[in-house]
Order: sequence, then C-alpha cells, then structure tokens
Amino acid sequence: MELGYRVEPAAERLSADLVDQLREYDVADLADTMRHAGTMFGIRGVYQPIDRIAGPAVTLSVTVANIDMLRVALDTCQRGDVLVINARGAVTTAMLGGYMSLALVNRGVAGVVVDGAVRDAHEMRKHGLAVFARGVTTNGAARTAPGEVNVPVACGGVVVNPGDVIVADEGGIVAIPPAAVPGVLAKAADLVAVHRGWDEEVARGEIFGLADSRARALADGLKFPTTDAK
Repeated sequence: MELGYRVEPAAERLSADLVDQLREYDVADLADTMRHAGTMFGIRGVYQPIDRIAGPAVTLSVTVANIDMLRVALDTCQRGDVLVINARGAVTTAMLGGYMSLALVNRGVAGVVVDGAVRDAHEMRKHGLAVFARGVTTNGAARTAPGEVNVPVACGGVVVNPGDVIVADEGGIVAIPPAAVPGVLAKAADLVAVHRGWDEEVARGEIFGLADSRARALADGLKFPTTDAK
C-alpha cells in the first residue's frame, strides 16, 4: 500500500430510495436526531440560495489542492454522488473551479463539499452545481500533488467515510453512516410531527413548549419573583 498516493475501491452505495427520503428533511432536523454527531462546521454554500443535496460520499484527501487527483477522484463518481474533499482547510488555493463544475453537472454528480476553497462561485450557480466550501479564492490549484481517493477523510471537523450519506443545505451539512439511516429517518419523522404540533400555538403568538420548559426549569431550581403584597 502506497500511503499518500492511492485509490481505494468505492464503498457500497445506499439505496436511492433512502437517499431520496433523507433529502426531504432539513439538515438542522437531521442533526438534532443524531444529537449533532456528524455535523460539519465552518463550511457553507458558496452561493445563496442553494439547493439541498443528498448522496453517498466519494472522498478525496489532498496535501495540496491539485488538478490531477481531483480528476482521478471525479472519475470514480457516479450519478447522485457527493464528492467530499479534505483540502486541509486551506483557503488560499481553490480545489475546484467553474469549468470543472460544468463537467460535474453533466456527469450527474449531486454536489461537492470542500474543507478548503473553491473559485468561480458565479459559474457554479449558473451551472446549478451545489458546492459547499470553507472559502472562495481566485487562486487556482497546482497541476499535480499527492492525494488519496475513497479513504476516510476529515471534513468540517468530522470524519467522513466513503459511502456515508451527505445531506447539505443552507443550514449546514451532516454525514450519516449508512447503517444509521433508517433510525435517523424514523426520528426525523417523529421530530417533524412534534413541530407540527406546535403550529397552533405559534399561530396564536404563544411561546411553544413553554409549559414543558417552565416545568424543567422549576424542577432545576428556577425561582420567579413574588408578586405578593408586603
């Protein structure tokens, strides 16, 4: 095994039906059901508004942003995949640009998440490719440098394994292990049902869930000022 320069076999991909079900939920709700495990930080959509995406991860780790290993990684992507790139958080050199974004759209890639920088965000918007990154810069990538494809990577402060399902929208990004998806979906459905139960209170201008919050706070020692006359 040649560490630093390798391509591992692609992981088994989750069924398209389950991926489609995950795409129906806000990322914030999915994060809540997972107690915020797998929630990325510091990475956001490079343009707004941006469509929600969901798909199995193809991963790329690079020591320096470079074109050669990006192309190698993209060649392993299938329709609906999300390319997740660990570019070491570097925001001075772009891992991806506008022309490549058009190629990705035509290949059917769902989106790209980069722990690093990209450029040509206006072209990505024009082409309709959902791209999430730590920053935007004008500096292009090197032509060649080491890299690894389909290995566990660090992205946004979490570990992403090949085949993990990435769900990303304007609210953030989560990585979900395939084995956890059925449970996450069930809990997300329950959470949405709870939210719908608050609709009438919200419509009346009431503070939803106030009774429960008061009860927990009182049990924990909250004291209200007395209104009794002296």
